[in-house]
Amino acid sequence: MSGLHRFARSLTRDRSSADDLLQGTYLRAISHFSGYAGGDMRAWLVAIMRNLHRSGGGRGVDVPLDEAPEPVDPAPGPEREVVATDEFAALRAALDRLPREQAEALRLREFAGLDYAGIAAAQGVPVGTVMSRLARARATLRKDLAP
Repeated sequence: MSGLHRFARSLTRDRSSADDLLQGTYLRAISHFSGYAGGDMRAWLVAIMRNLHRSGGGRGVDVPLDEAPEPVDPAPGPEREVVATDEFAALRAALDRLPREQAEALRLREFAGLDYAGIAAAQGVPVGTVMSRLARARATLRKDLAP
């Protein structure tokens, strides 16, 4: 799964909606390619995806939070599957409690695979702001998810 698709999944929480959002992103990028000013193409695509999602251009953007995640391993065993589902639900809930800018920066880093400069370009903020948002988001998650 590509970084853009992982980012779309983190936004929509649904494979089909993520596919639609990714397709919409590519269609918008193709139709507005003349506006591409160079630089990191992935950051440009992430910015398009983020804006499309925020504007409601992706189908199914308001998916219930209690939707079960797909298991990573197709046959992990029932015990591991229950633990993984609980851990994923806890992580999703903790991410949803973060301020929007922090959660978005973390998703761009971890799901889309962007570096700090790419995140800064996608969010339209300085790199220092990205570093601060990521540090605060990670500290909050560590605190919220500590046993």
